[in-house]
Amino acid sequence: EVIPTDTVDRIFELLSLRHMEQKELANWLGILPQTVTDWKNRKSKSYTKYIPKLALALNTTSEWLSLEMGAKMAVQFKVKGPEHGSLFH
Repeated sequence: EVIPTDTVDRIFELLSLRHMEQKELANWLGILPQTVTDWKNRKSKSYTKYIPKLALALNTTSEWLSLEMGAKMAVQFKVKGPEHGSLFH
């Protein structure tokens, strides 16, 4: 299990928890699926301009997505589970 300690980790951890595909997220944001793949592979940081929309789609807050923290603090942070849904379900 990856401990989500940065924004990229958090985006993809929540995608997994919400059982969402990268393609769904890309479509909702109006971007190419390759862009989301580039985020995952850390080839692009363009996700920073989508933080508010990402937070809405992933049912979390912009602050939580953007917050840089160490692994110990990340474990203590609670994320809403998939039962809370998202814009896709």
